[in-house]
Amino acid sequence: MVKRHTHALVLITLLVVLAFNGAAVGEQVHAQSFPVDADDGGGGVIVEALPGDARSIGSLNPLRCNELACRRITALLFPTLLGVDLERRAYVGGAEGGLAASWTIDPDDRRRLTFTLRDDVLWSDGTPITAYDVFYSYLAMDSGDFSSPFTDNVRIDFLGVAPRDAQRITFVAREGTCSALNRSDLPVIPAHVFAPEFADVAADAFDPDGDPLAQFEAWQADSALDFGFIGGHPFDRAPSVTAGPFMFESFDPYEGVRLIAEDGRRAYAFVDAEGVSVADLFARGEVDLVVNPSYNERQIIRALDDAQIAEYAGTVWYYIGLNLADPDNPQNAFDDDGEPLDQGRHPVFGDERVRRAMQMAIDVPALIEAVTLGSGTVIAGDQPPISWAFDPDLQPVGYDPVGASRLLDEAGWRDDDGDGIRDCVECLDATPGRSLSFQLAYADNLPDAAVTALIIEEQLRRVGMRAFLQPLSSGGLVQYALSQRHDAFLFGASGAFPVDPGQVETFTRAGDVVDELSNTSSYHNAQVEALHAELVAVATCDLDERAAIHHEIQAILQEEQPMIWLFAINEFVAARRAVTGFDPRVGDPLWNIRDWVVVR
Repeated sequence: MVKRHTHALVLITLLVVLAFNGAAVGEQVHAQSFPVDADDGGGGVIVEALPGDARSIGSLNPLRCNELACRRITALLFPTLLGVDLERRAYVGGAEGGLAASWTIDPDDRRRLTFTLRDDVLWSDGTPITAYDVFYSYLAMDSGDFSSPFTDNVRIDFLGVAPRDAQRITFVAREGTCSALNRSDLPVIPAHVFAPEFADVAADAFDPDGDPLAQFEAWQADSALDFGFIGGHPFDRAPSVTAGPFMFESFDPYEGVRLIAEDGRRAYAFVDAEGVSVADLFARGEVDLVVNPSYNERQIIRALDDAQIAEYAGTVWYYIGLNLADPDNPQNAFDDDGEPLDQGRHPVFGDERVRRAMQMAIDVPALIEAVTLGSGTVIAGDQPPISWAFDPDLQPVGYDPVGASRLLDEAGWRDDDGDGIRDCVECLDATPGRSLSFQLAYADNLPDAAVTALIIEEQLRRVGMRAFLQPLSSGGLVQYALSQRHDAFLFGASGAFPVDPGQVETFTRAGDVVDELSNTSSYHNAQVEALHAELVAVATCDLDERAAIHHEIQAILQEEQPMIWLFAINEFVAARRAVTGFDPRVGDPLWNIRDWVVVR
């Protein structure tokens, strides 16, 4: 069977991460738990506290799972299409944890990615995992017949999928970019559990040498498959056939979920920890593993002698988006005829020197300590440190309020009236006498965002910049940024591991479309545009070649400062010293969980 990388450690939305980390330490009570002192053949029982009420776990079908808790479980039960090389932090053909042994990109049509599956992977009932399982899973997600967090993305990213035979399957993406690879990494369920004859029917319907998209469209036109029953299938809460390091054993909505290894040598118990201090449970030896507890609880666990800890920059990071164009008259980069439009200049942030001064005026390490109690990592630019495209030689812009003040003086913003806030004297884009002030929007339903914004407001005031804080809902903040009527906004980006570094819509004219795409800064640079074109031209999606191009882009973006780079929230995983074999790696600290042994 295939060993599944626990992408669920970082496959989380910013809202879930911040709400969870903002939780207080609970009272000292015992969590309900399965028995953990039974003889499990030498491996023991690994006990992890679920982040919340076991009754709210949701579906254990990975196509339907949309909660942090169930993702932690399904990651140990089911495969996805692609495996990750943890040293490269990228998808690599044949990497352990994925179904694909290799893949090719059609040189004549780069939208076509053909995956060849490994021939040595089995479902827990001994049935081989084939391309027809992948196809069935794709069809189910694409159907919209049941609630799935993957449906919208599948429909947006792909035109169709066609199995070529039992071991090969072709995905046809809407765009022929290397980002299509990340989007192909979808969960897979056993088709034979839901439709025993499906593989035979699909094998007869597809010609290995035929046009994949035409065949997919013909299948869809003729197919009468209805996937609506999946939500009510027993598999939803008791998956009987799996293919991960563990198999499903039991689920008690008042206690938690218990998994068992195929050889019976170890078990994994997720116990209900709602209203309980996870740190206290860990200290008392009632749980063996803690993943991303609150910031306060991290502090407690760090102080324990009985703790093995892995902590590293994760896939959620903060930045401040700036508007470089006129916010009173938002314009697309191009008109309907493809001609460039004059978008004007922002009265404050049109000047690169002001943007750099703002970066220098923010004490990011102090911000990390105050907001996350040290559970963050300063970022240098547009790629988080966990990304394979991150340039380790690019150092963050340091805290330098004296240098920031000097730059603002040079840019013609001075405090001649002594009120503590600078005014335009000889600045580039504002009328004389205008104060160096702007609106800083943030999402008021994210606990860390408000505190972060308040600290930034105070730090900027020290160099004569005034930020008027503007609380909005998360949805309202996104719409406000897309409207390009903002001055600045504090935002958190989140993604999956491995990170997709592609940001063509964020930093090129192609993405500068009001109310629609993500170049909300209206940032334009001809060299960055050319480098993004080079990325698209890397025919084989070679990692080293693409990384070198991304490094060039990072250096330019740091220099021209279209955003203010802040910090990534750290992933935090702790195991008791009773757990032997704990050998965490960045991106997947549970990569070798098959080898763990718990001694009690």
